[in-house]
Amino acid sequence: MPSPLGLLEDRELDARRRLEECREAAERAQAAVAEAERAHERSVIAREELAAALAGAREVDGSPESGKPAVAAAAGTVVPVWSEGVSVRVLAPDYQRIVALLDDAAREGTGPLSIPSFRRVLSMRPRPGGRLVVVAVG
Repeated sequence: MPSPLGLLEDRELDARRRLEECREAAERAQAAVAEAERAHERSVIAREELAAALAGAREVDGSPESGKPAVAAAAGTVVPVWSEGVSVRVLAPDYQRIVALLDDAAREGTGPLSIPSFRRVLSMRPRPGGRLVVVAVG
């Protein structure tokens, strides 16, 4: 039969091991929380920087808030967020041609437009195996 002191020492050793395991788990959790906080801070900074950049772009894009005339966008630029009074000229040239095509079709009442119509306006060649997609107007 084991001695009561030996039993208590075994329990103490088990408790010490469990304590160490818990401390290690807590350290891993704290490290994960710290990494998550850093990722969150980076996301917040990125969003704020983007919002500031877009606000700066709105100041030169002819939005009603700026009071400045619209400046034409270059090809490959990001499509700005729409707001009342923003000119189509803030869009990239290809987007301006698409909007003009849609406006013309709506004005003429020609109905849905096909991708070949868009391709003709944008001077694009059909891709082999491409699917026909119909865009409704109006």
